[in-house]
Amino acid sequence: MYISEKFEDGILEKIRLLYESSFPKEEKKPFSLMLKKRDEGLMRFFSILSEDGELLGFMLTVHHGRITLLDYFAIEPASRCKGVGSLALSELLKEYPYGSVVVEIEDERIPSSDQDLRIRRKNFYLRSGLKIMPYNVSLYGVKMRVLTSGQDIPFEEYRALYREVFGEKAEKNVILL
Repeated sequence: MYISEKFEDGILEKIRLLYESSFPKEEKKPFSLMLKKRDEGLMRFFSILSEDGELLGFMLTVHHGRITLLDYFAIEPASRCKGVGSLALSELLKEYPYGSVVVEIEDERIPSSDQDLRIRRKNFYLRSGLKIMPYNVSLYGVKMRVLTSGQDIPFEEYRALYREVFGEKAEKNVILL
């Protein structure tokens, strides 16, 4: 397994399909916007590939200052629970040895039909060495916990990433809880 920013043999389309099927509507940005931000150098797309080049998953990151936001991370259903996610996250953390990789996850303490999944997701990141930040956010109306791989990031610095990369309108949808 390896991660790559090269997209051959329709990999980008496979990433788009996995993206569309993996995240709730209220948490998705338009794929075209993310491609535009990639072309502007503000977002990085990583494919997670098997040794024979099959797509196992993807990661999308946004970088600003000392923060790298792991904005989206998904593993193909057939590759889940096989260590692919842990290996991919470990490789990503090596890409950003300085500063902090930040992850947002739905708050597992809020009752929901997918609460078990939310708890597993939180535990995955904790096992991978991330820690929960001392604040939670409402991100476009979705209550999220914020985790980091490094030093605590002040809320205003975290929020500034949204302003600088996605604009003032996006920043207004990042609210401290």
